[in-house]
Formats: sequence, structure tokens, C-alpha cells
Amino acid sequence: MYRALASLLFVLTVSAFSMAGTRIHHALHVNADPATHMLTVIDTVTIPAAQVRKNLTFILNDQLNVRPTTPGITITIDAKHV
Repeated sequence: MYRALASLLFVLTVSAFSMAGTRIHHALHVNADPATHMLTVIDTVTIPAAQVRKNLTFILNDQLNVRPTTPGITITIDAKHV
């Protein structure tokens, strides 16, 4: 019984560590200014190398002002999806 439980725990631990680098990570920095009714958000998106593609698609609200901050990254607005 204990051996089976230890084996299961080992498999779950190895699985958790092996998947740790496969998730897209968002780090949000949010500034709300009630006086001006403005909300500023910087979302730093980290995409694991195995998931990086030449073109990635994000579906966002069309009222957002989106700008890349990483050199070499460009953003194109696809009007047919706006």
C-alpha cells in the first residue's frame, strides 16, 4: 500500500515539474486612477518556447490600445475580427 502511494506521489511530482514550463504565464501590472476613470494594465506574457509560433492570435477588446514592448515583436490588427 505504501509503495503504491509513494509511486503515485513520485509520478505526480515528476508530472507537475515537467508541465511547469508548458504553461503560458501572464504577469499583470495594474494601475487604476479613479479621478480620471482610467485603467492602465501592462500584461507581460511569457510563452514557452515549444508553443511559440510565427503568428500568434490574441482576441482582445477593440477599445484597447495595444503596444508591444519587446524589440522585434509587431502587432497587426485583423479588421475582419474587430
